[in-house]
Amino acid sequence: MMPSSFFSPLARIQIFLESFFYAADRISPRLLPAELVILLAEAALYMWLFRDCSKRKAALYALAANLASFLLGLYLAKPVWKFVVNTML
Repeated sequence: MMPSSFFSPLARIQIFLESFFYAADRISPRLLPAELVILLAEAALYMWLFRDCSKRKAALYALAANLASFLLGLYLAKPVWKFVVNTML
């Protein structure tokens, strides 16, 4: 069993993350620059890995993968976080 002093920092981290990325149940604009960096990194990696296809096609693969990942992350973020917090408390 974890000591009760552990949960106070955990609650502070939760409050910080929720206030940083969410505001009144909507996405914070702070997520968009991070997603753009991830998209560019994926596009560069796919262009390097998929040398047999065009760069445009590789970039579209990166866009599709990033969009799917972003949307799934938005859908799952809150339920997964609640599950983790509820099982620890």
